[in-house]
Amino acid sequence: MKAIKMVTLFVVLAVCAYANVAGAAGKDDIPIDAAMRVGMGKNVVIEFDDPDCPFCRKLNTYLNTRKDITRYIFFVPLKNLHPLAEAKVRSILCSKNPWKTLEETFAGKHDSDTPPACTSKSVTETINIHQSIATRLGVESTPFLIVNGQPVHGADINLIESIIGPAMR
Repeated sequence: MKAIKMVTLFVVLAVCAYANVAGAAGKDDIPIDAAMRVGMGKNVVIEFDDPDCPFCRKLNTYLNTRKDITRYIFFVPLKNLHPLAEAKVRSILCSKNPWKTLEETFAGKHDSDTPPACTSKSVTETINIHQSIATRLGVESTPFLIVNGQPVHGADINLIESIIGPAMR
């Protein structure tokens, strides 16, 4: 019984430590100049997305309805789940209009396409920076968000709205 209590205590402490690390990260702790910025609202949403992630796509649809947020998007292509994700990220970042390409990608318009080749050194550096930030924060799945300094795992719209309020209808 004592061993079970010790293991339980260890698990609780580990979860709390993880939550504090992720929860402490905010706009000032993350080099947001490396992110793709969208919007000019008062609420800050730092996102870690995979362009082929269905939950990221759902979340993107919701976030596009919010005019009160500034989004900082970091790409974390989960290549084991989505083999074309990195090529799609490259296509987005190499595009003449990255925002339009991102929206088309999240809408599924490029799901049957082979993304155009992009070998830009700066795009490779950007992807590496995004990946290192995600690794440092312990991001292992997408979407992961930091909303006004608070971590949100998954497309948890109710939690997002509890932090920044409901969307204006």
